[in-house]
Amino acid sequence: MRRTLRSPFRQGTTSVIHMLEVIDSATQGGAEHLTRIQTKHFARRGYHLTLVSPPGSYHERFRTLSQEGVRVETYNIKRPDVVRTILHFRRMIRQDAVTIVHSHGYVADFCIALATLGMPSVYHMTTIHALLIGLPVHGLLKRLQIFIFSFVAYHRASAIFAVSDEVKRIVERHYLLPRAKVIAVMNSVDPEELDGPKSVDQLRAELGIEPADTVILSVGILYEYKGHQYLIEALGTLLRDLPLKCFILGRDSGYGHRLRELIDRYGLASRVILAGHRNDINRFYAAASMLVLPTLVDALPNVILEAMYLGVPVITTSLSTNLVAVRHGETGLAVAPHNSLEIAQAIKRLLDNPSEARHMARNAQRFIAQHCTIGHMIDSMIMHVPPPFRPAHA
Repeated sequence: MRRTLRSPFRQGTTSVIHMLEVIDSATQGGAEHLTRIQTKHFARRGYHLTLVSPPGSYHERFRTLSQEGVRVETYNIKRPDVVRTILHFRRMIRQDAVTIVHSHGYVADFCIALATLGMPSVYHMTTIHALLIGLPVHGLLKRLQIFIFSFVAYHRASAIFAVSDEVKRIVERHYLLPRAKVIAVMNSVDPEELDGPKSVDQLRAELGIEPADTVILSVGILYEYKGHQYLIEALGTLLRDLPLKCFILGRDSGYGHRLRELIDRYGLASRVILAGHRNDINRFYAAASMLVLPTLVDALPNVILEAMYLGVPVITTSLSTNLVAVRHGETGLAVAPHNSLEIAQAIKRLLDNPSEARHMARNAQRFIAQHCTIGHMIDSMIMHVPPPFRPAHA
């Protein structure tokens, strides 16, 4: 199934590199965010970009890429007629003289892998944003579909970019991939989207945050595997006498009612707020004393890296994928998954030791600056693309 690549240009000629970005979701999530900033910075490196996404709440954010010269189109990639989708992209690749396709999401990966059959001058790469392996939200048939689609796509692709060394190792083992095909590029933040004034006092007034309140932030889709329930349990039991206010940001996948039941059970309605998706997340980072993300399954969440970049102390679970960035006691605190007691102890440690919290936050900022900016990520990806597929001034 391995592809043999051929240069897209005749010897002695040069041309623009037409690149197609394809993502199979447009909800408010980390994959969409990273896809958008990757596309923006590929465009700035000289690629001629088209981005295709399905309809969804994030599609308007994708449309802002037109300011960077990116053509943005809508297509329902997850439509039931997979053959029609494959043929659609096959025609598009030919008509637009596309030489690189960058896919995001297992359906997009699969469709592009088959759309580029018999096209040796097209370089297909994919970024793995999330570990879908073993997610409890999927039934047996869905897990089987994800495995088959991903297996075919990964073995057909020219290159696979994983968002950390640990994700690379897991994906290689699970899908029986050669090591050379999977390339680790650290998940990244875009400093220009995080820097700038945050109007924290106004936010505190809007949300009724008292001067004595310590703000805890948690960000992630309301799924069971994001572990928000363990944070709520910690706040409702061991930490209930402390002046803490917790904001959980993220769209509701259908699990929100379980979290509200837990909030009511512990009498935390005024102290734990399910704030939904917010476009002003930077203001919440600025107001927060810490980020707590008790995720049970994840790759390397972008929100952890954003908090670290902004100097917000981080508490997360000791998943091997998280420990790539959050080194316990050095750049943050790592707790056991499914453990509200350890979450409570970690929160208390940061509250009782502000100098240690500041020290870890400074270390985290240095780590992000050295390893996890979008510039580093794009440089690494372009470096691994064969020379014929790189713009002249990239």
